Amino acid sequence: MKVFLDDTALSVPNATLPAAIDAVRAAAGARGRLVIEVLCDGAPATADVLQYRPAGQADVRELRCRSANLVELIAGMLDDTCAALDQLATEQRAACEKFWIGATAEALESLKPILDRWRLVRETLERCAEALDLSLSSIPATENQNAAALAANLSSNLDSLRSHLSAGKFVELADVVGTDLCTLAAQWRAMLSGLRDALPHGPSGAEAGA
Repeated sequence: MKVFLDDTALSVPNATLPAAIDAVRAAAGARGRLVIEVLCDGAPATADVLQYRPAGQADVRELRCRSANLVELIAGMLDDTCAALDQLATEQRAACEKFWIGATAEALESLKPILDRWRLVRETLERCAEALDLSLSSIPATENQNAAALAANLSSNLDSLRSHLSAGKFVELADVVGTDLCTLAAQWRAMLSGLRDALPHGPSGAEAGA
């Protein structure tokens, strides 16, 4: 099997497909990079291949992978997520106002995008922490908290939101959306911004990976 990382051939003699992928990831990690694309004979690798499932262990003649600078990639993800949190806070306040003026149907319709955005925010945190080999409890946040505490607080508030929604308690639901989740949006933004600034090469990121 021929194995390439960013057009550079790697020597991985007699390797199985999982071993070859592991070798590529290790080579990328040693260069401060993260594998972002895996092609098997020119076709994108399936989930079975990437997760080393038996169904994915087909014969492959060429494994070609593309990587990105880890710091630059994470910095971009965190920047995008901070911007998303600013928009999320705006959307949550708007939903709360709709509840208060009696536009309940419109307010309820706006909840799904809010929940979806929070899911993506949390997934970004988890992916960045994994890529940086950090535990959530090691990432500082506001008021002597850490990312793990903020994640637990988010889960608790989203559970309350769903409970009030199921019970038709729209006043309580509006309070969660317009107050609790807006406070959390600010706390999460500060935490993610702090993680962004703590990345190697400083807060600007302009020279990251240079």
